[in-house]
Amino acid sequence: MILREFLDKDYKIHGREHLDEYLVKLCKLVIQRQHRDPEQFGIVGACVLDPDHNIGVGTTTKENGKWKHAEHNAMDDYNKRYGEIPEGSIIITTLSPCNDTMADRSGPSCTDIINASPVRKVYCGYMDPSQHDPHAEFTLEDTQNDDINRLCKKMAWTFLGTKNHPLENASEVFENYQTTTAKFIAAGIPQDEINKTINQYQNLVNRNQVQGNERNIDWWAKQGWDKFNKFVQASASVPSTTQIKRRKVPGNSITLLDNNDWQIVVPLDRNASAYFGKNAQWCTTNTCLNTGGFEDHFGGQVLIYAISKSQDEEQWNSTNWAIVDDIHYYPKIYFELWNSDNFDGDPPSAFKKDVGLTAIQVIKMARQKHNKQIIDKARKAHQSIYDRISNYFSEEPVKRDPQVEQDLIVTRHPDEASRYIKHVVDTLGPQDFPDQLVKLAQLNRKFSARHVGPDQMSKYAKNAIEK
Repeated sequence: MILREFLDKDYKIHGREHLDEYLVKLCKLVIQRQHRDPEQFGIVGACVLDPDHNIGVGTTTKENGKWKHAEHNAMDDYNKRYGEIPEGSIIITTLSPCNDTMADRSGPSCTDIINASPVRKVYCGYMDPSQHDPHAEFTLEDTQNDDINRLCKKMAWTFLGTKNHPLENASEVFENYQTTTAKFIAAGIPQDEINKTINQYQNLVNRNQVQGNERNIDWWAKQGWDKFNKFVQASASVPSTTQIKRRKVPGNSITLLDNNDWQIVVPLDRNASAYFGKNAQWCTTNTCLNTGGFEDHFGGQVLIYAISKSQDEEQWNSTNWAIVDDIHYYPKIYFELWNSDNFDGDPPSAFKKDVGLTAIQVIKMARQKHNKQIIDKARKAHQSIYDRISNYFSEEPVKRDPQVEQDLIVTRHPDEASRYIKHVVDTLGPQDFPDQLVKLAQLNRKFSARHVGPDQMSKYAKNAIEK
């Protein structure tokens, strides 16, 4: 599948979260090479990414006393590996391409080199304010991730110097965290607990899962430890959009059997259901919306997945199984059996032939006392989420509820998300809601841009049009 990012003649930048992952990798590469040989390697990294996800990588290097820039090296690396760079490719670089005359540079400016190539999109970690000859024939945009931007900016300052950057010292990137940590320690919070929570918070910021004031550690220092810790723990339980789409979130589950041939699990949430069932056609593995998927089944059924470990792709697709144990008949056993193609007509003997156990034996494993207690607890927690959402709309006075907002993000139901936003805005006026909540609400066709705050208005106004 060709991603929208790589459509021919499309010069817009898409998939920023995906591109930010490459920026982080480039920053790590720059640091690694600096440790290896700071005289030979510079402090800018770049890569060329083509529509097939082939990649050429480079950092700034010294050649004959002059610097060959990272974009130039990345394009040369791509040419050596794959040949000519195709249309639709994008260059990702920690520092925007140079465009001025530079005495210590080897070869023409990076802007001239890119102009002469098929590349028409460049995504950078930091815009270089020392370059004053804009003549690019490509789209140039920078990251909106504050932490990645600060890191790329800090690296750039090491060679651009304060002459071109009459701004704060790079050490201030870390000072706010140190000040906040000291304040929490003074309040009697153990430092190990503070460090763990701040690390979780930084991961959330890096994944763009917090927005507005919530991205500012100074703001949280004023809110106090209890609110900060509660927010981080709630947010950390919500995976990023990219993780969900790629079904890389294992979620919570119980493993009933794990041998060389089979893994049999009971998924306890949507993420686990999607993760283990990603090679099957079951509706319960849907990660997109709450539309008849895992949630509808989990209320009254136990799902059990038998996943083949065979390396034979055809066998993989044909021999995964889902058992649906209807708890309404408990302690009697009534179940349905589905193969990977979402077909429920195979006899139970086919399951036994593949797995080596009968479906009833597997169900009894899931019903063992310890497992049943875990499943019942997960089902109760699952139901409490829906109860909180339902009860919220009958509470007075109307106020924002961060826990309900996280619940809505977890359930991913666009109608309820848009209902919540409208409910708050009609009383309190436009708000800066979490981006994931707004994006979810946008899937409801009646959602309007007037429901979000000024920080989000420009981002969503074009798409969130009331119909």
